[in-house]
Amino acid sequence: KKVATKDRDKPSDMPAQEVKTPVLPWMRVPVTIEAGSGVPLAQVSGLDSRLLAALMHGHQQYKELFPVQSVVWTELAGGCSTAHDLCIAAPTGSGKTLAYVLPVVNGLARLQGQQRLAAHCLQGRV
Repeated sequence: KKVATKDRDKPSDMPAQEVKTPVLPWMRVPVTIEAGSGVPLAQVSGLDSRLLAALMHGHQQYKELFPVQSVVWTELAGGCSTAHDLCIAAPTGSGKTLAYVLPVVNGLARLQGQQRLAAHCLQGRV
């Protein structure tokens, strides 16, 4: 199959490179994260107070969310979103694991009693 090309240097009988459209609709409009400073934990809207205390006073003693974490937090509304698909491409050490886990744990922290037992609807794959 030949594909039309705008490259005038190629012979017309050579196929052009096809641009592949992602199959999943949510992958067609990526969110680009600009490098920059993080967001102080005290300014993270909707973060459960127990989770905030654990992050600030735990082993790692976090002071802020890294840029990737703050963008994921916003996109997933801190665990309140009905969005289920998320794909993060970022360098090692950028905070991807916490970016995935934090909204899930925050969502679980808000559940009460029997709801907590029925939380099988919350899933995360890393």
